[in-house]
This record gives sequence, structure tokens and C-alpha cells, in this order.
Amino acid sequence: MVNYSPQYVNKFSCLGSKCPETCCHGMMIDIDKETHSKYQKVKIEGIKNIPNLLQKKDNPTDKHFSSIKLKKDGHCSFLGNDGLCSIQKKYGENYLSHTCYTFPRKNINFKENKLVTLSVACPEAARLCLSNKNSMEIYEDKFYKKKKFNLVSEKIETPFANTGNLITNKVYELLQNEKISYINSLVIFNKLLEEQLNISQNYEQFDEIYKFFFENFCEINIITFDNSNLKILFLANIFNIFNQNNLKHTSNNFYTQKLINLIEDSYHELVGRFDNDDKAIDNLKKINQKYFFKFEHKNSHIYRNFFLNEILGYAHLVTNKNSSIKYNFYMSIFLATISKMILLGICSKEKREPTLEDFINIINRVERSNQIFFHHDKNFEMLFNINILKFYDKIDKKSLFNSSLLVFG
Repeated sequence: MVNYSPQYVNKFSCLGSKCPETCCHGMMIDIDKETHSKYQKVKIEGIKNIPNLLQKKDNPTDKHFSSIKLKKDGHCSFLGNDGLCSIQKKYGENYLSHTCYTFPRKNINFKENKLVTLSVACPEAARLCLSNKNSMEIYEDKFYKKKKFNLVSEKIETPFANTGNLITNKVYELLQNEKISYINSLVIFNKLLEEQLNISQNYEQFDEIYKFFFENFCEINIITFDNSNLKILFLANIFNIFNQNNLKHTSNNFYTQKLINLIEDSYHELVGRFDNDDKAIDNLKKINQKYFFKFEHKNSHIYRNFFLNEILGYAHLVTNKNSSIKYNFYMSIFLATISKMILLGICSKEKREPTLEDFINIINRVERSNQIFFHHDKNFEMLFNINILKFYDKIDKKSLFNSSLLVFG
């Protein structure tokens, strides 16, 4: 088996008790059925009624059977005063749940090969992934730098899976190329996803089809108008969703509450303090020109790295005909949009360019609490909040991709 991973993954080491925002605080931790059974029998000094600390899910599966109840302060019930896991200290890593054992790693297993990425919901993973323009270079078995990689075997896989492998390689090539706008790269990637089934039926014509999309979308201006009004409407819509659901007053999750507060602050800075939308739009245009565009130009790798890390993180879906790959992709664009609006609020309030540290912290915060924007179906697939979809429908009812990109870009 060949193991592929971005460069930054090989540099990652958990900070443990030194982590500024430990994953043992404020995160819902799922427990698989096997671990749930183990925890019925464990005994740890200072922790009473351990079985009662596990909340069985309404529709339990083997992988998502229960979750650990958090303390009133948001910490995991098994976190010791020393900042270490009391389960691991006494019983070892074999007693950790699948979630606790692997996070922030995403191990994507194919029949013959494996791809490993990290979730930027981990602050150290976010720092390593986003701070260096070379961090997303792919390595084979940690040592051999690769320009191309084979997630699946052409001999044993379906034409659809092989097409997915080619698409993944092309988006990697596009997002690594600083001469091509990452917005244009995302458009080409989406076109390939939309045509994947048709391409797989004419597999030998992939290069020709890709060339057509590349030549038609590589150098054009994707967004030919000022979209400040869409950004203002987007932020107002997100703010109203929280108000209508009373989320900002009912959330008992420390990190979720911090994200809600950031969105609320951004709303009041960019929208709420103005008498009308025209003034808010005019302010946003100035902030973009004076601060944010300069920041993006100086740090052109950050969104490339972010989107490439996201796409590789669900690469298995690109090879699965029954998957929801496009939906996951649009969610990534949505999360990037939320992050951008928070950063624009900071630019406006503090009259300065955002820093790379600002960007990393905000992306980490948004990824960490993304459950406030989505919900899970019975198969634990993530779905958009219906009110977010209604907003996007008003922009382009026929294309969720177009709607999300027009707001983000």
C-alpha cells in the first residue's frame, strides 16, 4: 500500500496539554459502538457513573453510536486536571474512540492506497496547512515528492473511480499553480464534477474534455461585477438565522458561542450600524480595496491551500458514483465565505489589513463549529441549514455552486 499525504501532515505533532484550544474542549465527540461497550466497564478515580457520561444517539450506528457529555465548562468529561485524557492515561490508546484516536487526521482508504490529510479544526493543523505556500505538496510514503498520485488502480477500479482520480490530480495541479486564479480553478473543478459521469463513459477522452474546460475558463474573469451587495445580504441572512433560532442565547458550547459572537460583531460592523444598505455596501467596497485585496495578494496561497486540503479531505467521494462530493465542495466554499466576512468585519472595525494569524484563527474557529450551519441526516451526511439554501436559491436557483461562488468571490 502507498501512503500519500501533503507535506504539512508529516510535520504535525499533537501539542497535547500545550494546545491553545484543545479538541477536548467544546467539541462533540462521537463514540463508536465498540468503544461505548468498553466504557461501560472502565473505572477511573475521581469520575463517577461513567456509563452516564455517554449519550446514546437517536439513530445509533456502529460508527456513531453515542457521544461524550461535556462538563458545564465545555470540557470533555474524561479530561484530567493535567490537560490529558484520563482514559488514555490509564488504559492506553486502544481504549480511545475512533474519533479521539484519529483526530485531526483524515485517513482516506482506497483499495490499494491511502491518503492522509488533517482537519483545520485543529489549530496546529490549521497553522501548518495555511502558513506555508508549499505545505500542500504531495509526498509518497513521507519521502518522495509527487506531481501526480494514484489513489485508485486503473486495473481494478471502475471508469467512474478512475475519472475521479484524474479529476483529483487536475485540481491538485490547478490549485498548486500560482499563475491561475484559484477562483478559476474551482470553476474548472466544478465543471469536471458535473460532467464526471459522462466523462467516465468516454474515459479515453478525458484529456480532450479537460483541455476544453481549461481553455474556456482558465483566464476569463469569473465574477465581472462588484458583489459587495451579495456579501452584505449573505451576512444579514446568516445573522437573522441565528436570531430567529435564538442560537446566540442558547448555545452552551464555548467555541460555538465564540463563533456566533464573531459573526454578530461582523454583522454590526458591516451592516447593522448603517442607516441603509447603500452605505454598508459602499463601506465594504472601500474595506475590500484598502485592506483585504492587499492581504490576499500578499498571501495568495492561503485559499489555494484551504480548498485543496478540503478537497483532498473528501477525495474518496470523487471516486464514488453515489457520493455527495459536490455538496461537500459547496460547503467548503460556504465556510470560506463565513471566514472572509468575519475578516472583513475585523478590517473595518480596526482599520487594518488582516494578518495571516487572523486568517488561520478564523478558519480554525469556523471549521471547529461548522455544525451550527449544517445538520446530519440519518446516514450522518452533512446537509445545509434550509434557510441558507433558501438564500442561495434567490441568487441562482439552478446552481448552488454559482450562488456560493458569486457570494464568496
